[in-house]
Amino acid sequence: MSSSQQYDIQLVDSAARFDRLRDDWKRLEQAAQHTNRTASYDWMRTWWEAFADKNTDQFGLEKRLRILLLSRQGTLVAIAPLVRLYRRRLLRKTVFIEFLGQQWSGETIDFISAEPTPDIFRTVTAWLHANESFDVLHLSYIPESTPFFDLHDPGLTLLSACPILYRKDYADYEAYKNAVYTKNFRNCVRKNYNRLEARQVKFEWQTEPARPEDREEMARLSLSKLEDDKGSAWLDQDKVRFFALATAKFPGEIAFLRLEDENIAHLWSFFFANGLFAYDMSYDRQHRDLSLGRVSYVESIKRFFANTTLAFHCAGTGLGFHKRGHYPNVVRLHTYTAPGNTRAARHRAEQVLRAHRAIEQRFGADLKSWLEHE
Repeated sequence: MSSSQQYDIQLVDSAARFDRLRDDWKRLEQAAQHTNRTASYDWMRTWWEAFADKNTDQFGLEKRLRILLLSRQGTLVAIAPLVRLYRRRLLRKTVFIEFLGQQWSGETIDFISAEPTPDIFRTVTAWLHANESFDVLHLSYIPESTPFFDLHDPGLTLLSACPILYRKDYADYEAYKNAVYTKNFRNCVRKNYNRLEARQVKFEWQTEPARPEDREEMARLSLSKLEDDKGSAWLDQDKVRFFALATAKFPGEIAFLRLEDENIAHLWSFFFANGLFAYDMSYDRQHRDLSLGRVSYVESIKRFFANTTLAFHCAGTGLGFHKRGHYPNVVRLHTYTAPGNTRAARHRAEQVLRAHRAIEQRFGADLKSWLEHE
């Protein structure tokens, strides 16, 4: 254990120690009223089980846990869920310190603490510079509500967003619909349902945990994305295994849309911290004319309002067309990039930051268009 400023710091660097951290992490989540599902203990421990040995440019090579526990007088006050890895491009090895899980499926990730102070971030970075050798500190999916980062820091870039709906803003579904749906969107939804009625489509909702045959159906529907030159997580067996492990730890629901006893669309959602997270949606591309993405989200939001225990409905990262019109708010997500402590660190961090600033410029235009969509 080492000490930095007002905190004692302990490093968790093995799966066994990660396992022993479970109860303390969950107690801290509760104390912090933590709503970042992909920074929860269950999500991150499952992620590590599925992907620790997955060595690709996206996931990183030779991943090593670098979870930092910050304590004061023997009491755990903060967790920094980090991982050390490297990527190789043009025969050059670059070592990164990142949030655990940001390499794939991240949504919102941040430090876990009931103390909203930037001292935690400063303590973590000081410890890393003193104890690790790395080229780039690269932390993604930081929500705009973070108390740990300065959003005016030149190392932060805006690269993504999560559409979100808060129950407190509306009395019920009808009040939400009247306040949020524009005239054009309302007409589109009505036409979608008219087409569904003409084909005698019936919605069927099914509660998790998913049966094996449900996952087979989700995979079949998701693979139809390939017809539109889109990717599908179901082509990757490690990701499929992660889905199976995650459903064992998080309650959720699957919505199947059926047409003549055939599933033609699905929406898979998780529940966490009084929120519903719409995680995976796909539809059979033979039925593009039915706008099944839009309809699936309408039905999901109806169920959200019917469940009075839920406080928010999150549509995951990305501003896909099928999400437009439903969500009056977004959570902006930032990435922090800073040089490490090697001789090449400043140059390599600047390369990453330069690329991200170009992405930020494009994303800013997309976000503006998304928010103004009617």
